Amino acid sequence: MKQKKEQEIIDGLLNLILNSTSHSELLARYEKKILELKNPRLSLFFATNIDGANIKEHEKVVLKAKNPEYSYNFARDVEGSDKKAHCKVVAESKNPEYCLRFAKHIKGADVKALELGLLMANNNEYSYRFARDIKGANILAHELVVIKSKNPEYCWKFAYDIKGAVIEPLEEVVIRSESPQWCYHFAHDIKGTNIDKLQEVVIGSESPVWCYNFARHVEGANIYRLNKVINKDVVFSERFKSISNSDTFKLDLLITEEVAKKSKKKVKTNKSN
Repeated sequence: MKQKKEQEIIDGLLNLILNSTSHSELLARYEKKILELKNPRLSLFFATNIDGANIKEHEKVVLKAKNPEYSYNFARDVEGSDKKAHCKVVAESKNPEYCLRFAKHIKGADVKALELGLLMANNNEYSYRFARDIKGANILAHELVVIKSKNPEYCWKFAYDIKGAVIEPLEEVVIRSESPQWCYHFAHDIKGTNIDKLQEVVIGSESPVWCYNFARHVEGANIYRLNKVINKDVVFSERFKSISNSDTFKLDLLITEEVAKKSKKKVKTNKSN
């Protein structure tokens, strides 16, 4: 049946309900016909909204469809539903959205089966959300999915939000992505990171905005080197000057300049030797 026809039937039933047609009359007139259609969407609607509906028969229609959305909604909304059977449908579908929803919202859900289905989907967003939202989640398994995705944003999110995450491999993905935005966020937000490596990506990007943010907000940043990139942009150069007049900031800049000069001298001396 086409979705438009399904909606017309649902709208017709809703109209009768709103016009105070008794549920017993709706059952007598329409339930048998609805069941004969073997349409999971219509059976879900009928079981959810009509008091006295034959739950088991409508449930059979929904379960046979093996649709994770309908099974999740049936388990959530229909009292007396077979949650174990619907959980199996959702887990076997490997649909990451509904595996997460079922594990999060349905009491008595088989969380491990749902987690396995979600992991098999290899979806970085939902692995991150499962690790964040579900107690007892396999953190390392979800982290591996995120790492394999090579997505710097979700590597940062995982490191920032997930207790027990292993920071180093997540950081490595962020560095290899060569994204100045996520290298800055990683350096700013995550404890124990390699500031120098993250900073190299930001400087190498030659992005005044991210060099400015790095210099201003990341403790241990090499202000002298970052300032060289910032000075290439008039707007950010002026912003940087406006915040760099404090005695502390001036001293930081002076020291980093001297360290840079000393490093250059060492390189020249090594070459001459």
